[in-house]
Amino acid sequence: MIVTTLLRAFAGTVELQVSGGYPERFLNLLNRNRIGVWDLRKEGNCIFLRMARRDYKKIRPFVRKSGVTVHVIGKHGAPVLLHKYRRRKGILVGVLLAFGVMAAMSCFVWDVEVVGNQSLSSQQVLDLFEGYGIKPGILRSKVDPGKLQKQAMLDLPEVSWISIYLNGTKAVIQLKERVVPPDIIPEDTPCNLIASKEGQIKRVEAYDGQTVVKLNQGVKKGDLLVSGIVTDSLGQNMLRHARGKVIALTQNTYEIRVPLEQTKRESTGKVITRRYLGVFGTQLPLFLATPLRGQYEIEHTEQPVTLFGFSLPMKLYTLTYREYTEEQISYTEQEAEQEALRQLEEKKAQELSDVDIISEQTEGNLENGEYVLTVKINCEENIAVQQEIFTKE
Repeated sequence: MIVTTLLRAFAGTVELQVSGGYPERFLNLLNRNRIGVWDLRKEGNCIFLRMARRDYKKIRPFVRKSGVTVHVIGKHGAPVLLHKYRRRKGILVGVLLAFGVMAAMSCFVWDVEVVGNQSLSSQQVLDLFEGYGIKPGILRSKVDPGKLQKQAMLDLPEVSWISIYLNGTKAVIQLKERVVPPDIIPEDTPCNLIASKEGQIKRVEAYDGQTVVKLNQGVKKGDLLVSGIVTDSLGQNMLRHARGKVIALTQNTYEIRVPLEQTKRESTGKVITRRYLGVFGTQLPLFLATPLRGQYEIEHTEQPVTLFGFSLPMKLYTLTYREYTEEQISYTEQEAEQEALRQLEEKKAQELSDVDIISEQTEGNLENGEYVLTVKINCEENIAVQQEIFTKE
């Protein structure tokens, strides 16, 4: 694709507007006579297209046969530049050198991108492929997608599928991570029900298995609640997949601290943007350096620099500075208590949404410049979790 674009730029292209007559017949005649067109689009009753400069001289008979009217709306490429600057040899030499450099650069990979990853970091994948030799500056001809895919699948067990392909001067690493199945014990595997946390038994609903705890009995985390080993009427032991619910009274304790003296940030609305051009590891400022006064939050972004559709060995770095001021604010004891209670409600919504809250006991006091809220919440919840009787080794 890059080579085709460069060849078209060298040879020159013509942009045409076709109207009237039978434009479909005109296009069929071009196709039949092997005259290539691209960027074909229709707007109203007109068709717009591009073709090679040398082919434009051949279309006159096809225009007559189809009855269309053709207007040249643009000429592009090296011939246009050469004619425009024919009296300025320095510019011509510069243009030719630029095209030569671009042609040479198109033989290399100048950017490597990772797509499709979620929990796996892009940097981890980039570091791995850099170990394979895939990094900016490598020849495109040295990239072996099949070999790289096999090696990466061995080195990245958390990936279910991976591929690498070249898009111009960019190497794109596309992957899909494995979906880890939940830790569920199969129905045909014998298991017990054990306590997931400390509590006092209030209700047992055993659907299968033998209950080994009593009402109001206290249990610790890991204690056996319902056994998967059941004794029948003949005294024989049988293995079962224990199932059920064991509701217990549990206690959850939270401690929330709110400093009475805090620093609050306020944005001033002032934003400063500075850009750098990164070339072979060196960052060149694209601004007049002036010292920044004040306090700023900094946002950093980067993007590859492209020319005629392919990436160059450089990146554009953008630093966005957002000014803010800091203000010292003081809470009264009552205000700190309200803030602590607000944070408590957030915790309850996040962590206790699936349990029944029976009672709460709160205690607040001041300690070393902080309001400390201690909360004990009594709940009724299912504490039964499954555990295999015979673990796999």
